[in-house]
Amino acid sequence: MNPGKSLILRVYQAGPGAPGPRKQFEMLKSGGIALKPVTGLGDKAGVFSGGTESGPVKGIMLYVARGNAFVTVGVGGIVDEVAALDKAKGIARKILAKF
Repeated sequence: MNPGKSLILRVYQAGPGAPGPRKQFEMLKSGGIALKPVTGLGDKAGVFSGGTESGPVKGIMLYVARGNAFVTVGVGGIVDEVAALDKAKGIARKILAKF
């Protein structure tokens, strides 16, 4: 177990009268979070990368809206941003397969 790595999972399903997944996604963007678009995962998907300007990526947050589900996958401690995103996308696909 590497203490520098982390995984965050959140699955939201909208109930009656609650904001739907697409609305949740749009609320992130309107809140000032700069999301890079991600294709092939759902109705809408985007990724936010965090870290220092001069150092390695410290973590990514992947947000996916599909149908009635809004999935968040956070991966931390992986220096290679592409590898971190690939891992997050793989996890998101497994979760979305259940919906």
